[in-house]
Amino acid sequence: MEIFDVLVFFLFVGLFIAGIGVVPFYISRELSREWKQRNLNIAPMKWREAVSILLAVASFEFLLHPQTMLSCFPTAGFACLLFLWPMLIFAVGESWKRWRLSLVLILMLWAVGARCLYTVPSGFLVLFIPGLLLLLAASVNGQRVPLERDGCAEFLFASIVGAFLSVFRIAAWPFRGFFFRKGNLVNLAVFTVPAVLLLVFGALFFFANWDLKNLGWMVKKLENVLEGIFLSSSGSDEFVESCAVWLAVGLGFAGLIAGKTWKNVGRDAENAVSGERDVSGIFYQTARNSLWALCGLFALDLVWEVGVLASWDPPADFCLGTFCHEGAAWLTAALVLTVGVLWGIFGRKMEKNAQSAFLEKLAFFWLFENLLLVGAIFVRLGIYVDHSGLTCLRMVGFFGTAAVGIWLFWAFFLIARREGMALIWNRCTWSSLAIIWLYLVLPVDAFVWRVNTSRILAGDRAPLLHISEQWISDEGLVQMMPLLCSEDESIREGAAAAICSWIPCVYFDADSSLRWPEDWRQYNYVERSLREQVIFYAPWLKAVRGAQYGIQARFREKAREVYPTAGRRDTETDQE
Repeated sequence: MEIFDVLVFFLFVGLFIAGIGVVPFYISRELSREWKQRNLNIAPMKWREAVSILLAVASFEFLLHPQTMLSCFPTAGFACLLFLWPMLIFAVGESWKRWRLSLVLILMLWAVGARCLYTVPSGFLVLFIPGLLLLLAASVNGQRVPLERDGCAEFLFASIVGAFLSVFRIAAWPFRGFFFRKGNLVNLAVFTVPAVLLLVFGALFFFANWDLKNLGWMVKKLENVLEGIFLSSSGSDEFVESCAVWLAVGLGFAGLIAGKTWKNVGRDAENAVSGERDVSGIFYQTARNSLWALCGLFALDLVWEVGVLASWDPPADFCLGTFCHEGAAWLTAALVLTVGVLWGIFGRKMEKNAQSAFLEKLAFFWLFENLLLVGAIFVRLGIYVDHSGLTCLRMVGFFGTAAVGIWLFWAFFLIARREGMALIWNRCTWSSLAIIWLYLVLPVDAFVWRVNTSRILAGDRAPLLHISEQWISDEGLVQMMPLLCSEDESIREGAAAAICSWIPCVYFDADSSLRWPEDWRQYNYVERSLREQVIFYAPWLKAVRGAQYGIQARFREKAREVYPTAGRRDTETDQE
């Protein structure tokens, strides 16, 4: 029976190798011959590529076994996979022209692998970012199927444009005598586009500051009006959803029936890449008025920001979470929209004349105001951190604001070179990927909880609420261990209850702290360090075991009592 099992196993392995490696190899050969007869230049699969596929599958099965992933994420196995797969990709590369970029991507993947050996970062980024980096490394190094532009993207973009053009034609039909009369459409665009931009940016600034100076009554009144319109019947939710579906279907169908619109837009897009923009007439007047209006609006908002942050005397019902957290998010959205507006104006290379130079000066001044606004966002986040400590969500705010600031620097650089901003989204994507990669690689959780622990031990009781309400990773638990030696008994009990609620019971086994995990693929440094810390602080932790949830509830109530609201509301802890 055992011999039969061995034979069946080798038969299965042989069929697996044939199915994964040999069969696709010959199929690709035959397809390449057929496609070559049809004048399609598709390279066939080579033996080294088939071998690399087999090695990739075998390493995945060995390092990330499905049964192992169900019980516990194999951190060491995932790290080894991130070390091996980039080398396989680099070994089968067809082109070495961009080997520097490929090497940078591989080093970034190795850094993520080293981070996984230390500990597993929280969130989906641990799977999303390595997968994206592997895809980029393969596309850059292999160049077997170059990502050239086809008609799909143009058709999608032009269908959306055609949909809005169709809706505009239908809506403007009763007023066709005014809109399509010579000169009226030009005058309408010159003043309508700046007005729309003022409304959009003004709404973003309003939502970023509405909680100050008792401006909240305007939002409350607007909410009451909307509730009276849409919530007058029991089926109001279904009605709103139906309206949204009708609008989406109507716009989509209008784009489909736009006829030749998408072809014209695609042809215009090809001409736009090669030719220079004529800075005259309606375009110059619209861009000039828009930049003037936005410069003035941003100047008013900066004066407001400086006045509020300099005096810092909020009203009694002031919500710090809305101002610092949500307000920073709204301002960041305004900065992202700034990059989009600049791309719409300077997306193509302009003719060098006095009009284009004047537009560039206005754009530089507007970018300078945006950079000052980036500083104001950092000040808001700093006020929140100084008020109640750090959280992972606030660190995301810091990283996101830094990414948008880099976008603005790229916009300034591309406008200064006078080559157009056609590459702005490419640069912004790479910058965002680098920022996300830094957030993934750096020990953010350890830094957050080290800062909070240091402030608590120094006598600041504001971060205590985060211990009872925030999710705490293994890195954070290691940094929280010094709280068990605090002189305050309530802090010791609350920290011990929080730690006991997040760690497995097996960590209290004295023999488990110094031995290797049952599967070496599940090893990481922080987990081992946490086991050792739990054994060291076992007397404090065992005193609250079994009653940690009740102690944590009482600790949460005490933390809310000492939370430094100073007569003001703060709701960000509930939101996080």
